[in-house]
Amino acid sequence: MVPYSEKPNLKPFRGYDEHEVINGQYAHVDGTVNKGTMVSILTSHNFGSPFATGSGTAVAPVTIDGNLAGTPSYATSPHFVLANKVNSPASGTPVLGMLLNDVRPYDFANSYSYENFKYHQMIPSGRGVKIVTKGEFNTNNWTGTTPAANLGGYAHSGVIVTTTLALAKASPSYCGRWMTTPDSENYAIFKLEC
Repeated sequence: MVPYSEKPNLKPFRGYDEHEVINGQYAHVDGTVNKGTMVSILTSHNFGSPFATGSGTAVAPVTIDGNLAGTPSYATSPHFVLANKVNSPASGTPVLGMLLNDVRPYDFANSYSYENFKYHQMIPSGRGVKIVTKGEFNTNNWTGTTPAANLGGYAHSGVIVTTTLALAKASPSYCGRWMTTPDSENYAIFKLEC
C-alpha cells in the first residue's frame, strides 16, 4: 500500500483560483513529498523542449521509462516521466509555488490504482505535479518565529521560514505573508504570493 500523509502540511481549507495553478508541467525530483511543500525550478537540470536546442538537436519534454529492473531488455514501462523538474528550494532560490498533492512512489507490487492516488490527493513520482502560485492556505509547514498577522515567509528546503515582512520580502525566496496565528494543531493561514 502506498503511504499518504496522516497529518499533511495542508488542511482542506484552500482559497485559490485555478488560473494560478501550474498543472502537470513539472515533476518533483524526490519520490516522497508532502502537499504544502514549497518548490522551485531545478535549474541544474537539462530542461526538455520540443524545439531544437543550440546544437540543433531536439530534447523531448516527456520520455518513456527505460527497462524495468529484473525484466528482459525488450520490456519497458508505459509510464511517462517528465523531463522538467522542481525541487525544494534552498534559501536564495526563487520560489515557483506550493505543491497541492502528495508525491509518492507508484507501488507496482500492490497495484495501487490511480483512482486511489486521486482519492488521497497523491501523484505518482515522476508524473506532473500541481503547483499553485497564489492563494490562501491553512498550513503547518513553517519554522522559525511563530506565525502572526503581517509576518512574512521565505522558503528554505521546502519549508516556510517565518520572519518579519521586510526581511522576508528582501529574500529572493520570498513566498508570502501570514494572516493568522497558529491554532491548537499548529496550522495557520498563509497568503501565498509567488
